[in-house]
Parts: sequence; structure tokens; C-alpha cells
Amino acid sequence: MAKINVCDYCEIKLGEMEEQSKEAPKSTDDIIANLVARVAQLERELTDSKRDIETWAQEVETLRYTNTELYSRLGHVEQDTDDLDEKVEMCIDDIVTLDERTNLSQEITISVAELTKLIGGAR
Repeated sequence: MAKINVCDYCEIKLGEMEEQSKEAPKSTDDIIANLVARVAQLERELTDSKRDIETWAQEVETLRYTNTELYSRLGHVEQDTDDLDEKVEMCIDDIVTLDERTNLSQEITISVAELTKLIGGAR
């Protein structure tokens, strides 16, 4: 769809009006009838424009609501991410603690085995 410059549109309309004026009847009744038809056409265009503006306003309001809802959800996601970060950190701390305990029990087991050999060997 080709875009029409506003000035081009005005020139087209002026050209149409000039053509109509050349062909226009000269009686007062004909001039009034042409003006009434033109006013009716302009009223239809105005109604269409108002409808378009209302539609655009509704679309903007829908987008505004959607945008607000998305920011709200984003806030919840950020909070959930922070909570998960804390839980992951706690799990890592627990794993490190368990690993240290496991290594300690192995050392104790080794120490107990050596102690058993020493005691068994002493008999």
C-alpha cells in the first residue's frame, strides 16, 4: 500500500474540487445538494476516524495492561530466582559439610583399622 503525503492528498482533493466545480451545475439548489453530499461524506469520514481512534485507544489500553502484568510477573520471577539462589547456596553448604564429614569418617575408619592392627598385634 503506497503512502500518500498529506500535501499530495490536499492537491488531489483540490484537483477533484476543481473538476467538480467545472462540471458543477450553476443553480443554487444543485450547489446546496453538492454541499450536503460533501458534508455527509465528511461526517462519515469523521465517524470512521473516531472509530479508528477508539480502537487504537483500546489497543493501547490493552498493551498498557499487558505491560503492567508482565512487569508484575517479572517481579515474581526475580523474587523466585532470589529464593532459588538462597536455596542453592544452602544446598552447596550442606554438600560441603557432608563432604567434610565423609572425609573425617574415612580418617577415623583408617585410624580405627590401624588401631585394631596395633591391638591385635599386641595380643
